[in-house]
Amino acid sequence: MVMTVNINLIQKHPKQALGLAISAACAGIPAAQAQAVIEEIIVTSTKREANVQDIPMSITVLTDADIVHQGFKQLDDYIGQIPALSFARREPGGTNVIMRGCAVSGIAFADTATTAVYLDEQPITVAGINPDPRMVDIQRVEALSGPQGTLFGDASQCGTLRILTNKPDTTEFDSWVELTGMTVEHGSTGYDLSAMVNIPLAGNKLALRLVGF
Repeated sequence: MVMTVNINLIQKHPKQALGLAISAACAGIPAAQAQAVIEEIIVTSTKREANVQDIPMSITVLTDADIVHQGFKQLDDYIGQIPALSFARREPGGTNVIMRGCAVSGIAFADTATTAVYLDEQPITVAGINPDPRMVDIQRVEALSGPQGTLFGDASQCGTLRILTNKPDTTEFDSWVELTGMTVEHGSTGYDLSAMVNIPLAGNKLALRLVGF
C-alpha cells in the first residue's frame, strides 16, 4: 500500500497528519493477516491420514523440517521438545521411554514397558528396552500421550512414540550426502556422515531407498 500525504498539511497540522498515517497503517494489518496460511500437518496416529488439529487426543508432532533444522540425531536431542516424555538410558543404543512419568515402579524404571515405541508400523520395544533409531531420513515423529492399547497394543498403557521414515519414491531419482564436522577446545575432532539414495525400478513401479550413516 502506498500512501501520499501533502507536505503542507504536515506543516500546518502535524498531529492530524500523524494520526492519519497511523490509521492508514493499522487499516492494512487485517489484509496482511488474511493472507497468512497455516501449514497443515498430516498424521497417521489413528491408522488413517488426518489433520493433526482434528485428532481427538493429546499428540505432539516433530516434522522433517524440525528434525533437520534443529539437528536432531537421537532421543537425547529431541526429548525436550515433547511434553511429558522422559527416558532412562540403560545401555548404548537402548533406552527406557517413559511418558507422563508412568512406570511400573514408583522409584525405578522396571523392565515392563508402559510406553510403546514404533519404527513405522513395527513395534521395537523389547523387554522394556527400546532401540534408539538414528534420526536420518525421518519424515516425522509422533508422540501420543495416554493409553493407546486399542491401536498399539498393551505396551501403550501410558503412550506411544512413533518414528516414521521417508518412504521410497517410485517417480524420481533422489540422493543426498551430509557431512558434519566438530571440534572441542583442548580436545579431539569428530565428524558425522550420512547419506541417502532413492532409485526407481521396474518402470516406476518399484523403488529402492538406501540410507546409511
